Amino acid sequence: MSRAACVAGLALLALTALAYGAGLSNQFVWDDRDHIVANPRLQSACGLLELVSREQGRYYRPLIFVSYAAERRLWGLSPNRFHLTNLLLHLANVALLIAVARRSGGSDIAALTGAALFALHPIQSEAVAYISGRTDLLVVFGALLSCLVWLGDGPPRRRGVLAALAGGVAMLGKESGFAIVPLWLWLAWRSAASRAPLLAPGLLLATLLLAWRAAVSGALAPADGLALPSLTTLSGAGWAIVEYLHLLIWPATLQVDRLLPLPSGGAANAVGLVVLASAIALAGHGARRRDAIGMWTAWTASFYLPAANLIAIYPALAGRALFMPEHNLYAPLAGLGLLVGLALARATARSTALRWAALAAILPILLGLAARTSLRVQDWRSERELFGAAVTAGAGSPRVWFNYGVALLEQGAFAAAADAFAGAIARAPNDGWAWANMALARQRAGDLDGAAAAYARAVELQPDDAQLFENLGTLALRRGDAAAARAAFTRALALDPGLSRSRRALEALDAVGRP
Repeated sequence: MSRAACVAGLALLALTALAYGAGLSNQFVWDDRDHIVANPRLQSACGLLELVSREQGRYYRPLIFVSYAAERRLWGLSPNRFHLTNLLLHLANVALLIAVARRSGGSDIAALTGAALFALHPIQSEAVAYISGRTDLLVVFGALLSCLVWLGDGPPRRRGVLAALAGGVAMLGKESGFAIVPLWLWLAWRSAASRAPLLAPGLLLATLLLAWRAAVSGALAPADGLALPSLTTLSGAGWAIVEYLHLLIWPATLQVDRLLPLPSGGAANAVGLVVLASAIALAGHGARRRDAIGMWTAWTASFYLPAANLIAIYPALAGRALFMPEHNLYAPLAGLGLLVGLALARATARSTALRWAALAAILPILLGLAARTSLRVQDWRSERELFGAAVTAGAGSPRVWFNYGVALLEQGAFAAAADAFAGAIARAPNDGWAWANMALARQRAGDLDGAAAAYARAVELQPDDAQLFENLGTLALRRGDAAAARAAFTRALALDPGLSRSRRALEALDAVGRP
């Protein structure tokens, strides 16, 4: 790279750090609490062995949890240090992307433009500002490092082994890391010679890791299985492309846990299928090239495939909506950004004046993206702000409304919490937890009649929930109905004899009843 390009690269890294700097003071939110704060396996050698040998929840992502364990050992539960690790990984990915872009045949302008879009686009904030989004950061780190080694100099056998080990970082970081395999196949097809020594170590490692995952989890798929795509789902995958493109062009309404309703009607299905077919044809056409355009087309297609909703990640939603979180674009945007950069470089190659005009047009856009990213990062400061921002943006996910209600309930905003739980129920009418929490929020807000009605529905949906009956007993006491309170506390103890509050309440009721 030229000296000017190096200076521009350093300026890009500084601007990226500035845009994300506001997130260093953010709290642990959402899955961070379970994965880091309340995870006993992070604190012992035996627990560390479990992280490597067992699934954590529904997934097997050992490298992520090992990194959490190391950080917790180094600086305890200091969220700003965890956030700093994410930011440093993102900066490393930006630098690696510039290096790989140049090594793949892209010019300085193409590399810097693509890396700037990747670094500063607000949709990347979910992966960077959310500690649990580190999975995507590690996938891209391992994949870019693998490509850098593959495209480098040296004996093919050594490069193949090192590229495989770097790819292992991606595959052990998240399931989508296995998208490195089709990219390796494309790189092998591109190579004029030495394909076998470059490709064989990676394929062997991927096979071994897949076998190990199967041994650990008992299956290669998530625990609740996979739903095969229907015609409507395929159409929905096309509409997901439209939605993602809309967010890339106009990232004004970003929100956590994004759901896209499946299309309804013949015309909507037809449009979605046309979009999907067009995207596949465009990707195939681009990947046929053996140059930088071909490589970054192959990258984009490979890493978008796990997020394409061709196979539903959450089968429970398969008949209603597509799950399309924004962090799913973190890896594909590296390829899309480079394709934009390559197009810009080609368009301005013959004219210095046109090149300067393009630069003058791009700089304000990049500064605007950086400003929007800085604002979006601040939405992740707390769960109340995070889920509140999603609700304000019109979130369709019942989990968002439920989690917003929980955050409000914890902070004593009982009436607002009840409204949030009502929003969750509107989107998932048979969610017993939402009904139970709405009942509790109304009870604490003083709406005893509304609480009683909500408890009645919650009991229908969750007849074996001991805590629910204990809360119901407390409500009955507040309403002065001793008989109903006794029945509720008795039922709670029958379900869970360890509920001391219910036992004390029954003893108090018995004492009142004795002469």
